[in-house]
Amino acid sequence: MTRAPTTSFRFAPGLLHRLDAYAERLSAKTGVPVSRAAAAAKLLTEALDREPPALRDAAMKKRDTERHAARVANPSRGRRRK
Repeated sequence: MTRAPTTSFRFAPGLLHRLDAYAERLSAKTGVPVSRAAAAAKLLTEALDREPPALRDAAMKKRDTERHAARVANPSRGRRRK
């Protein structure tokens, strides 16, 4: 299993309550414990998968262009040291 990078978000208490309630409902439905992080990842994935392909493609192209520009500006950045 690949380890995902740790990411944090600041959510309002009401949103966290809703997220925890969703995780509990998902746990009850599946019979498997569901963490807050897993519930958030599921909801984000579902929402992003519903995004129209044109918006997804434009966002990915912009990201790739920005990464390429960063590599050109600083070619040694991002390379792993041996």
